Amino acid sequence: MSNLDRHLDLGSTQLKAVVRAAPTPSFRPPDPRSKVTAGLAAAVITFALILPVAVLLDSEVLPAEGGASTLPTPGPGDFETMVGRITRAAAVEGFSEPRDFVNAAAATSYGLVAVGHHTELEGEPRAWIAPADGPWSRIDLSGVDLTGVEWFADVIEMDGQLALLALDILEFDGDPAKRRLLALTSSDLFSWTSTEVTPVEALQMGFTNVISIAVNEDYSLLDATRFGGSVAAIGAAIGVGAGSDYVTLEILTSSDSGNTWRASEQESSETTSLNAIASNGTRLVAVGEERSSEIDGFTPLVLWSLDGQTWHRGDIEHSSEIDTRLHDVIPIDGGFLAQGSTFASNAVTTRSYWASATGEVWKRVEIPGLNEMGTISYDQGLLRLFLTPSLEANSDRTGALEIWQGTIEIVPGS
Repeated sequence: MSNLDRHLDLGSTQLKAVVRAAPTPSFRPPDPRSKVTAGLAAAVITFALILPVAVLLDSEVLPAEGGASTLPTPGPGDFETMVGRITRAAAVEGFSEPRDFVNAAAATSYGLVAVGHHTELEGEPRAWIAPADGPWSRIDLSGVDLTGVEWFADVIEMDGQLALLALDILEFDGDPAKRRLLALTSSDLFSWTSTEVTPVEALQMGFTNVISIAVNEDYSLLDATRFGGSVAAIGAAIGVGAGSDYVTLEILTSSDSGNTWRASEQESSETTSLNAIASNGTRLVAVGEERSSEIDGFTPLVLWSLDGQTWHRGDIEHSSEIDTRLHDVIPIDGGFLAQGSTFASNAVTTRSYWASATGEVWKRVEIPGLNEMGTISYDQGLLRLFLTPSLEANSDRTGALEIWQGTIEIVPGS
């Protein structure tokens, strides 16, 4: 699935705290003609001076050097997920055919652009565009030679041009090296230039959804994301585990946009699988699942890192008795959002979402309406889900692609 990381800035977590200082004592000098009054005044002065010190010593907020107060540092779980209204868009031109699928979407100066494919017996690449607050429509690519191209994998804006990444599987027989990539660029959405590119060139151009493409003799990539001046990816080792269902997955980083790769310290395992990776500019998060010895299924797996080399397990809210897997993760304002599936004993599959401020602690979040699997993207404060419902008899769902969108953000907890 696509992993979009257009927002790279993480707002710093702020602790909402109010420190109430003891009031400064005030008094009027006692009348010297009254010893009783003077004695009472002295007691008041002593009490007023000592009490604030006692309160201060008994308080959890202690003065630091220089007179500044040291406040408790908020924990990784001190956050709230604010979900706004999520609505289903009305049927629009271009999204009216069954079996249309979206692989990636991006907000560009041309408008919101989505790319994917239409599948019957063979794949047909398709792209759609929606101007600001305007209707969706198909992008006319009839003048482009797309012979052999199965789908569009990614979309970016590059040097003022719209760029689409096309995948040509050629005579694909399981060898990722036989997949060909084409970069289509246009400045007016009418005239297109098609150029064959290598996976490394595609990464250097800014594409990250280079799915199952061999980047060298060692790895093909399952997902990638920008992380500062580097690229972080989930790589499948080529030639390892041949003839078995087990594929060695490693988290890789490259400081030269894909020419050379360095494996992280996270060890792969036959019981774990990673599906997606995302960055918010300061942290990396990878999600997947881990086979459970307690149930006939999986439990969700989250890893987070500050540098792409050393990885730590995240704590995610879930039931240990229900098969749960994570398929995608994207950065949103204030943190990350992960998409997954839970499989109940009655064979009913439920789509679920989890949110995290740092990648360390994850909480379930209810997003009304988003109960089917699809491609998620986040741009300019809006969460969008592109999904193709199953074709069901006697159903009002036609199977045509649907768009759901609304607001979501993570804010510091109070």
